[in-house]
Amino acid sequence: MAHTALTAADLKAIAAGGLIAEDVLRKVFDISPKETPYLDVLQGGSYTNPYHEWVQDSLSSPALANAAIDGADISASTTATGARVGNHGQISYKTVKISTTTEHSDVIGRTAEEAYQTMKRLQELRNDQEATALSNQASQADDGDSTPGKTAGLGAWLETNVNFGTGGSAGGFNTSTKIVDAPTPGAARALTWEMISDCIEDAYLLGAKPTKIFSRPEVTKRLGQYLIGSNYFVSPVANITGSQPSDVAMSGYVDTFRTDFGYTMQVIPSRNMQKYTSGDSEDVCALFGVDPEHIALRTMWGVKVETLGKKGLSTEKMITTNWSHDVLLEKAHFGIFDLLPTATVTAS
Repeated sequence: MAHTALTAADLKAIAAGGLIAEDVLRKVFDISPKETPYLDVLQGGSYTNPYHEWVQDSLSSPALANAAIDGADISASTTATGARVGNHGQISYKTVKISTTTEHSDVIGRTAEEAYQTMKRLQELRNDQEATALSNQASQADDGDSTPGKTAGLGAWLETNVNFGTGGSAGGFNTSTKIVDAPTPGAARALTWEMISDCIEDAYLLGAKPTKIFSRPEVTKRLGQYLIGSNYFVSPVANITGSQPSDVAMSGYVDTFRTDFGYTMQVIPSRNMQKYTSGDSEDVCALFGVDPEHIALRTMWGVKVETLGKKGLSTEKMITTNWSHDVLLEKAHFGIFDLLPTATVTAS
């Protein structure tokens, strides 16, 4: 039977968009990664030259024959003077360009489009920095023409306590070129607990105590699953207060463990850490053991937001920072490379 009532469908069908107003929630939802856990634990500091240097040093090995005869002359001994290393700064930037009409429009989820876009670019810049710092990027000098300055990533810095797949090799600081070279990727393989344990031992024997492990979430998840299910760790039990059990939350993940050398390590995922191509063309990533006291995120200038001026009916802003990822003592850390992110972690 036909009806004569005016319906919502009738109103929507009217030409040029209908007569029913849009019902849009005045909020923007975004779950893009915003945490930068690696950058958050690093030391700070500044530099005044695009290429800046510092000195790494160490003590001599213990000498069991360190004994002298009473009254004898003492022979002079040579003391190592350390190694001079350096890094190049990198200018990272973002831009915001908003038309005059856009800035005066009623936009869903924000009151000022320019401020909203600036906030997004600031977070994106921070994410770029963390991804770069956790990469294998080599350092590079700015030639003022076609080549930008680049700061070395952690994967490029490490050369002492490293573990590569077949065919892989470390980069490290090159004293001839004063460049931190990128590593050579090896064949892809799965992470094992033996790799981590051996690297912790190697670093500790040199005097280091790396306290944090960083990798992609796929790797840290599987490492946690191995730790809670292995024979190395005691299964969690309920807390007891007097004779009554207290409320406890079930946990299926280990994010902190105690090493064989009396200190603890925290396992931290970084969603900004990127994959790279292995020597046999697989998508792989690295796992880093880090002592935050011996890495600095330094700047020539911090993040600056500058208005470039009004260009007709638009306003443009530039967001920049000149920054450097300085591994102050590379042997205080370790790196395990060429890892298949979703491979199951095993004992060996």
